[in-house]
Amino acid sequence: MTARTTKCKIGDVNADVLNNLAAIYQARGDETEAERLYRRALAIKKKIFGADNVDVAMTINNLAMLYKAAGRYDKAASLFRRAMKIHPIVATCRENYADLLLYLRDVSGRGGSVGSRDRVTYCGSCVCGGFGPGG
Repeated sequence: MTARTTKCKIGDVNADVLNNLAAIYQARGDETEAERLYRRALAIKKKIFGADNVDVAMTINNLAMLYKAAGRYDKAASLFRRAMKIHPIVATCRENYADLLLYLRDVSGRGGSVGSRDRVTYCGSCVCGGFGPGG
């Protein structure tokens, strides 16, 4: 095992710990600390895995969920789209984004739009935020 491999494994564990700790702070209502920890976890994962990795996409999704819970819908939508761009088959990101759009549609009566590019599309049994079956 090389030093680089060991460093990556330790960094990966640290990023996961930070991500999980952020979730705890989020659950306790400390959005500021949760955001800081998600951002640190994201920076570590990008450094270790590169920007186009599924682990990076999931941490972006978690940060987007924090923004959604805080009512920062534009930021949440932007991050959900970013996570789906990185790894479009990450079903959690697609479902969370669609859920945000449906929520906005229900509360605003304006079709769930966060931006002019967003729309809610029903694809059989799923709801996709502007993405048809298969992306």
